[in-house]
Amino acid sequence: MTTTAETHAALTAAEEHVELCTRRLSVVMTECVDAVASQLTDRLDALAKVVVIAEPAITLNLGTSGVEQLRRELAGVAHREGTHLRSAVGDLDWNEEHEANIARTMGKYLSDRIIPDVKRILTLAGYTSAVHLRESTPDYNEVIYAGKTLLIFERDYPPLGDAFSELFRAEHTSWRARQAHELACVEEVWDASTPANR
Repeated sequence: MTTTAETHAALTAAEEHVELCTRRLSVVMTECVDAVASQLTDRLDALAKVVVIAEPAITLNLGTSGVEQLRRELAGVAHREGTHLRSAVGDLDWNEEHEANIARTMGKYLSDRIIPDVKRILTLAGYTSAVHLRESTPDYNEVIYAGKTLLIFERDYPPLGDAFSELFRAEHTSWRARQAHELACVEEVWDASTPANR
């Protein structure tokens, strides 16, 4: 028979493991967001290049200084949104059930905030075809323009999926340990009680 001291020790260990997994997940979330944020400038620059090449007359009219200004504005968007994303890491609606949903969460957040600004900057520069930029679904990690798919961030970040899975397993183990401890406590109380006279 398992004693309450044993079940209490198992429960304490399980709860400590949940805390450890929660801290690890927080670190990995931050790493994931940092990885995405650090890619934004290059990814938006690559996206702009495709649009600039598609409308050479506008590009030649803007000249080097105009294109440099365009790239600076897009880099400003990337920097602003990367900073915002880093500060919002704990507020993102992470869906830990499946890694594709993690990509969707991150992508939807970025596409809702970035793509409208990118369209506005490119359109104001004269690139009227920029209005046709659209997010790909279901994960929103790519933009589609003129039949081309342009990557905004990597779809998968395996350490994040692993960290969510590890936390889920730890929480389940903790739940089972709590159930076992409660049962042991009830049995101990029962066994310590005096039976009624028959």
